[in-house]
Amino acid sequence: MPDLTPEEMIEIQMVAGIIGDLDYYQLLRVEPSCTQDQIQQGYIRESRRFHPDRFYRLSDAELKDQINRVAKRITEAYMVLRIPEKRAWYDRNLAADRAMGIRYTEQHEEERKRALEEPVTKNPQAKKFWEMAMVELGKSNPEAALRHMQSAMMFDPSNAALKEKVNELKASLRPATNPGDAPKPAGG
Repeated sequence: MPDLTPEEMIEIQMVAGIIGDLDYYQLLRVEPSCTQDQIQQGYIRESRRFHPDRFYRLSDAELKDQINRVAKRITEAYMVLRIPEKRAWYDRNLAADRAMGIRYTEQHEEERKRALEEPVTKNPQAKKFWEMAMVELGKSNPEAALRHMQSAMMFDPSNAALKEKVNELKASLRPATNPGDAPKPAGG
């Protein structure tokens, strides 16, 4: 068994015990306003601390399981926060709910399934494009989903739900702007 200090054992057990209450930023020990580089640094730091290969000689199966759960969640957090579209979705849902521990994969999949089950339109052509959009969202391809939803709107232009979804997708695809990113006036 590798030499684990009592503090390390307590930390592993504590993090594993509250993993469901931690959001991705807390898990990577970064601020929600952090940069992509800080997310990557947080991932590298935390994945090294909890990497299962560090603990392969442990004889305690329960402790090994806890380490594996933490390591998987660290990787999940990084896979979401490193992609701007997924991070934007995650941030919107985290801010709206503030339910700690929200997970992209579970929440995103639930939304996609619910959207497929609830017909947004009765128009068969619009419905076909809506379903194609949902498939693209499931593949984390919001650009293609937006194109399909806009096509659906052509067949059902007065549908408020379709308009709302198109606007949501457009908003999620807009890059975040910082005050320093504003174009400078000509000649100044």
